[in-house]
Amino acid sequence: MFPVLLSRLLINLGLTTQRNAGNFLRNNCVLLNGVRIFDKSVFVYPSKDELSVCGRQLRLPEYSYFVLNKPSGFVCSSVSDSHPVVYELFPRELLAGTGNSPLHCAGRLDCGTEGLLLLTTNGTFSNMITRPEFHVRKKYEVRLSSPVGNPEFYKNEFLRGISVPSEKKSEAFTAAPAELEFSSADECSVVISEGKFHQVRRMFSALGNSVTALRRTAFGPVTLDNGPAPGEFRCILHNELISFIEDLGI
Repeated sequence: MFPVLLSRLLINLGLTTQRNAGNFLRNNCVLLNGVRIFDKSVFVYPSKDELSVCGRQLRLPEYSYFVLNKPSGFVCSSVSDSHPVVYELFPRELLAGTGNSPLHCAGRLDCGTEGLLLLTTNGTFSNMITRPEFHVRKKYEVRLSSPVGNPEFYKNEFLRGISVPSEKKSEAFTAAPAELEFSSADECSVVISEGKFHQVRRMFSALGNSVTALRRTAFGPVTLDNGPAPGEFRCILHNELISFIEDLGI
């Protein structure tokens, strides 16, 4: 349903490498729906397109797309000595994916953050929805350590773009305008269109407050309204993938 870059598809099929994809297309007759292709950045829709190499019809892989309701305490790494990893919440047969395309996180949540996490075997999908130039919106529910007496000040600062100091290996940056709404003095929701390291926590820290609980409830058109329950996963719905395609303009 969601497209994949031709170069990525050929790599997943074991036919070439990222470095040699251009040469592979020049030296082999690669036909997409009967038309010879030389541009490795062409999009292919595995569910409907036909692809052949030197007259041999290729069986295109079926890519997987999942929504996980991540519990707190899990990390988005493949291996961890100190915490359980999110991949432990999936059956082993779903992790291998197809060919050279294993299941991986499309963006991450830190260990203490819970909620909506997208996982896929389509590298094009994960790359596009996390690239800052596409401004994919992400919504979080936040609980703060200190009640806010002047929520309008916070809202205006978030809309203006907060100057966030450096943290560990992440450089200082000025956050893009974000939407902030308070439901109580110490609870709010925030919508951002970036994905910097610990961004939401660092934005509040820059204003002298700290986050005690953080939960992502939406990533682009995908929400937790249709589930799953904490610690469980579901497939991304057909209409959710269509909405991603429309939002990204591809």
